[in-house]
Amino acid sequence: MALVDSPVPELQFSKRWHLLGPFRIGTREAVWGANPLEAYGGFHRLPVDSEAKFHSSLGIDGLVKWSTLEDVLSCGSFTERLSIELNIAFPSVNWTFQQSVYGWPALQYQAYARGFIDLTGHSSHRVAFSAEHVLELAVNDSPIFGGDVYGFCRAPMILDLVPGKNKIDLRLIRDVRAMGGIGSPSIFVRLSFGRCDRGLNVVDKSTILPDVINGKLTSPYASVILCNAAEDWVSIVAVRSYNDSSNIRLLSPSSVSFAPGQSRPVGLYFSACSVDVVQGIRIAFVYKMTSHQFEQATPFLQLNFCQRLIQSPHKFTFLHPSGTVSYAILRPPSSNVIKPRLPILMNLHGAGLESDSHQVRHMLDAVPELDAWVLFPTGMSPWSGDDWHVWGYADVTAAVSAIPQWIRNMNWSGPGVDTESWFVTGHSNGGQGAWFISTHQPDKVIATAALSGYSSIQNYVPYLMWREVSPLVESIVQNSLSSYRHELLVENMKGIPIYQQHGAEDDNVPPYHSRLIHSLLHESGCPSTYMELSEQGHWFDGVMTTGPLRAFYMSILDSDTSRRQIPKDFRFCVPNSGDTGYRMGILADQLESPDYLGTLSVHRDDEERLWHIKTSNMHRMHLCFPVTGVQQPKALLVDETSIQIPTTNATEEVALVRQNDKWKMVNGQNWKCLFTRYGRQRGSLDAILRTSSPFKMQVCSDGAQEAALQVSRNLIQYYRADAEIVTPEQYSEGPNCGNVITLVLGNAVLFPLLADFPIQVHANGIEIRRPGVDKLKRIPSHAGLGTAFLRPLHNENLELVLWGYDSVGLQQAVRMVPILTGAGQPDFIVLDNDARWKGVGGVLAMGFFDYAWQISQASYIP
Repeated sequence: MALVDSPVPELQFSKRWHLLGPFRIGTREAVWGANPLEAYGGFHRLPVDSEAKFHSSLGIDGLVKWSTLEDVLSCGSFTERLSIELNIAFPSVNWTFQQSVYGWPALQYQAYARGFIDLTGHSSHRVAFSAEHVLELAVNDSPIFGGDVYGFCRAPMILDLVPGKNKIDLRLIRDVRAMGGIGSPSIFVRLSFGRCDRGLNVVDKSTILPDVINGKLTSPYASVILCNAAEDWVSIVAVRSYNDSSNIRLLSPSSVSFAPGQSRPVGLYFSACSVDVVQGIRIAFVYKMTSHQFEQATPFLQLNFCQRLIQSPHKFTFLHPSGTVSYAILRPPSSNVIKPRLPILMNLHGAGLESDSHQVRHMLDAVPELDAWVLFPTGMSPWSGDDWHVWGYADVTAAVSAIPQWIRNMNWSGPGVDTESWFVTGHSNGGQGAWFISTHQPDKVIATAALSGYSSIQNYVPYLMWREVSPLVESIVQNSLSSYRHELLVENMKGIPIYQQHGAEDDNVPPYHSRLIHSLLHESGCPSTYMELSEQGHWFDGVMTTGPLRAFYMSILDSDTSRRQIPKDFRFCVPNSGDTGYRMGILADQLESPDYLGTLSVHRDDEERLWHIKTSNMHRMHLCFPVTGVQQPKALLVDETSIQIPTTNATEEVALVRQNDKWKMVNGQNWKCLFTRYGRQRGSLDAILRTSSPFKMQVCSDGAQEAALQVSRNLIQYYRADAEIVTPEQYSEGPNCGNVITLVLGNAVLFPLLADFPIQVHANGIEIRRPGVDKLKRIPSHAGLGTAFLRPLHNENLELVLWGYDSVGLQQAVRMVPILTGAGQPDFIVLDNDARWKGVGGVLAMGFFDYAWQISQASYIP
């Protein structure tokens, strides 16, 4: 953050920190609440008392009590950045025994820590505060949810500290995926703060720039995160360059507005491709505050570009589907290759790695001769946004689509790119990402190499230790994650050449995961090649270019990739996901019910040119044969319904819909309307991440502004996503509008576009209507009541409604906005006050909407 010339107060973190714990917590359960001390009014209300005892299933005798960390020293100085590091552990617990019974879930727990920031003097002071590896905290009893679990430091919290002791209460969550499952299960936390100008500040190390090749930018987009530390709204009106030749402007055609305390990524566009590589570019952002007419400017920001050779891995930028600037690393093929078009070798990085790091950038240096465009996507974060799922996968598709623009920018004369042919590779979390893409987009994938990847998050760190809930509620949580259960979807990869590799001594992702997928693939008739490396662990130099793996690369890329294996018999297992694409030219548009997986079993009779298709839980689908080069059949036999395909339909889609237990062929796209759920709208609550432009956040109540700021901070922290905070009067659904998040406190929610939408919220409570007579459920308003649910908008867009009867209820609804993978939020959730400590056990209703936006039969509405 920018420094200011003002008297420097004396601020220090306390040297003593008070601890309380450990208490149980399940894998990613904390998103739901499940905070045991809320049953006592909350940790922030508990006085430190060495004699007090609390019940805990992890404590000796079932009890835990207060302890302390002594002589914890701060690092740095407030004029630059003051920080403190806490290494929290509970050695009195026999973790070894716990793990021997329950495995890695036993090493997850939650605990609490309390300390202070001491401020001398007689006036308050504003600081930019970061809490790395913390999900939830309270500063002077003001709660903050989201924190910075992975230490991205993208969205600081702007705090006003008062003279004296400012209390900091931390709720600490130990997550095996993020913190490891080997050794003593400790929690490492870093807290820091620095001075900030009461205006617009540049967030340190937040700039994304393209590389330069031969004095020319690889792409025209750049981005930097800015934070408004003023008490007033701020609008950026221009970007000022100190280099006359730079020709740089704001990417947004209009001003960019910031709420007080809000951080946003600001896109930049270079209209001239040539830059001064040596001196770089100095820029400043010109802005206005609502309460002032005069313009101000941020301190200058130096943009320094890296110069690369065209054949080396280099960074190019593009727009994520949400409209935010992203980047990937690209290594073009040799310009001497005589093939007219080459496929893309897509390498997905593991958790905690930047694509621009030396480790990722140079993973494939040992195989420079590959006949492919080598692409290292980033997924918008070192954790690939959401494990390469909704948000991360959208980044992959955007990176692929941007390669033709790179070819034009660079005047490339070598081989072109086949953007529909992907050779997907990845290590660790990237290996899991390779499974996700290969099971969801099989017609794009020409080969898969999954290295040391886990099969699914549920298999990686099992969902033990969650609070007790009814079996139906538990099944809904698991169903919300079914799109990521790759063990259930292995049949979708039949016909794809697959290579698996795993270190036999891997203590990060156990080789069981690769062995399991290998076994399931063989059972499904789509065998893989599996290489287990003796005496090797999770990562080692050359893991991406071992001898057998190099041979696999060559065997695929040296062949004619247009001649894909097309099995005569195949099965397509379809999760209710907007990320599911074609399988041998068949796309499932809608399932009958979101409560179950859909399936298609196909037998091709090439002599008769007849396809036999058996379906389960399918409502609408279409066939587009040129997608795969499959010879189009003359007829289909779909669940005993015979359908003749007109010869005039050779290059067009064949659309089918199930009506009255019969399939029929239909024409047109009129069914894609507000009354049906389709395209990007499909999936669970995380479908809200499939926005086609920056999020709009409607704040419909005065008391909801702080909650909106919290949601905005979490979106940029975990996804680098942009959100514009607006009032209902400022919002209008236009052609370029994306997804909307609406926050309401107490008052009635804005009327839905569908007048008979099955969930209605009024000042006196919530009404839920299930299909059928007398199926209306009324939940009267009461303290702590909150709800989160999706609603349809036009053009495949979605609205996420967050409503609370009071501030506690709204805070519980806000927790449901997806930030961490694996939490399992369905389409709608109604939370009671008890959810603060019971977690999912405190829900009053939850479930899914079907293809007609009606509540599904298996939803939980007691």
